[in-house]
Amino acid sequence: MEKIILERLTYYLNSNDLLSIVQYGFKRGHSTADQILYFGQRVRDSQNLRPSHHTVAVFLDLSKAFDRVWRNKLIIKLFNTFGIRDRALSWIFDFLKDREIRVRFRDSLSKTFRLSQGVPQGSVLSPLLFPYTLRALRKSSLEV
Repeated sequence: MEKIILERLTYYLNSNDLLSIVQYGFKRGHSTADQILYFGQRVRDSQNLRPSHHTVAVFLDLSKAFDRVWRNKLIIKLFNTFGIRDRALSWIFDFLKDREIRVRFRDSLSKTFRLSQGVPQGSVLSPLLFPYTLRALRKSSLEV
């Protein structure tokens, strides 16, 4: 089911020009090498336009990023900003709520833990959903 939702959501976002052009991770036909080339070209373009100015880059390493997504904010953003509604939004909401995990270590299995935030590690949907939590940051960084 996740793969079907992923395909439909990706189609919707592409059709409505809602996928970021600077998003390369987990995007079919894009690679880290493409992102490095894009970044290098942006730096060269900037230096050519203003040779006397300095170029500054800020890189963020978001540790445990998928684990820290505020789900309710993500659902609100998907509705208000991206127009995702009805059954698709309801399915994503149900997919994210009431998540539980257990940890296996050797022959032992932990008690069940309820997860109150985050998008699931290993889910095909998480790489598509996570970047939308950072969209405002990414958009403002392009305008600096």
